[in-house]
Amino acid sequence: TTFAATDTILAFTGTGAQTMTSAITTAGGADGRGVIDIDNTGGLVTIDGAAGVNNTGLLTIDVATGATAKIMGGEVNVTGNVLGGGTLTIGGDDAVAAVGGTATSDVEFEGNVTLATLKIVGGAGSAAASAAAGTDGGAVTRHDITGVTTADVEVTGGAGAAGETNANNAGGQGGAVTAGDFAGKVIGAVTITGGRGGNGGAGGAGAVGGAGKAGGLVRTDFSGGVDGAVTINSGAGGVGGTASTAFAGGDAEAGGAVTLDDVAAAGTMTTLTDRKSVV
Repeated sequence: TTFAATDTILAFTGTGAQTMTSAITTAGGADGRGVIDIDNTGGLVTIDGAAGVNNTGLLTIDVATGATAKIMGGEVNVTGNVLGGGTLTIGGDDAVAAVGGTATSDVEFEGNVTLATLKIVGGAGSAAASAAAGTDGGAVTRHDITGVTTADVEVTGGAGAAGETNANNAGGQGGAVTAGDFAGKVIGAVTITGGRGGNGGAGGAGAVGGAGKAGGLVRTDFSGGVDGAVTINSGAGGVGGTASTAFAGGDAEAGGAVTLDDVAAAGTMTTLTDRKSVV
């Protein structure tokens, strides 16, 4: 889908889940063209592909109150505001079978963000099965939000997957969330969670169990400060596989770490909760 003019609107107005699998671009190398308008409150709207790219970004993304949308698997660039009062997820492209998740790269919101919830999520790895190792979930390799974010913010690493039972095949690794910054102040609750580590596969009659894989790490900054509570959850470790009478279970893997390099003092952080792991 290609936007040719500033006031062109791509509207999602259905009453159930909707999925679009093509990239959304702007014509003629212009920046700040086109509006994605998500009014569907009856199901998740998924855009699987780029939504604007650097120097040819979209004008606005509008997610209506009560609507939920997800953009993954490519660049995301918006020169204006992201607004509307709904819930927007960036990333979260889970691996499936032998196909790894696609990275969501170079996410840039150059204006303000006003939503109920903004989620930035690494994709889950796929479990090992059918004599093959699992594949890795899609990472979010960069996210830069320039303006003020008025929303609850959740940043989560992808879950690592389990190893195969009775076969030495490992699961897929959870997608990481890296190289991000909220340069404008965040007004709302912030929750940052490392991905859960994968469980080891059970030993069987013919082989040891496969190893689980690590949960995705999270690395993000809040250089504009935070007005609200901040909760940090390091990813929970997986559980080792159960041994059979003949073979050992597979090793579990650690959950993803959380790193905050820069949290400015400009905001009023009401509470800071640091938890070692989550279930």
